[in-house]
Amino acid sequence: MGYSDFQYKTPMASAYEDITLGTAEASKAVVLDANKNINGIVLTSPKLNEDVVLTATATELNVLDGVARGSIVVGGATGTTVLDAKTSGQILVGDGNDVVSVVVDGDATLGSDGTLALAVPKLSYINKICAIADFTDDSSDANGYIDFTSQLPAGAIPLGWKAVVAEGFAGDTSAIIKVGTAGVPDGLSGNVTQSVLVPGIVGSNASCGSSSSYMGIAFTPRVTVTSGSDFSNVTAGAMTVYIYYIVTT
Repeated sequence: MGYSDFQYKTPMASAYEDITLGTAEASKAVVLDANKNINGIVLTSPKLNEDVVLTATATELNVLDGVARGSIVVGGATGTTVLDAKTSGQILVGDGNDVVSVVVDGDATLGSDGTLALAVPKLSYINKICAIADFTDDSSDANGYIDFTSQLPAGAIPLGWKAVVAEGFAGDTSAIIKVGTAGVPDGLSGNVTQSVLVPGIVGSNASCGSSSSYMGIAFTPRVTVTSGSDFSNVTAGAMTVYIYYIVTT
């Protein structure tokens, strides 16, 4: 195939010969300029195909052209309407008939960044990853401990704790966990017989008789693991401890 076999053809201008330049004729949707280029589409009643006729009026189509920022077009009882959907802290909700923009109310508030804030009292928790390398051996007995990075806030009512043991605290004959504070190591533990020697999930409710059941000031929880003889024998172990509490302030 040689170069002469390739041909370039321009569209035939005669295809538009029956359309008057610069004006729209009856039953015609295309308006041409002096160079036979399309410079307008007239949407009076053109057909999309042989069976579908566009019936929208210019006013109805122009609704989309003037929609303000943060608004949406929704169907209403008497046609379409523009709904302001940008009010900070509001969400769009279906009420059974329409879509409406409303304020989140009741026991929660919604921020403009999507953050949902629950009213007090509410449930919350703090957690701490406890790996064997981060424990402190008190060097006097079988106990090793690690303090939380986060505090329980003032006014918190502890409910209990859960330990998710990924790697058992092995190396000695036992590994018993309790949760409390530096001064009261079992202050948040109603059950002080839970073992973290092997992987699994253990936990306890907070002791109702403990002075830590309600704290007027913030405090730092402590996790203590007691081995069978000396904590220095424990050479492995990793878990995440969660403390659950009620927020009252």
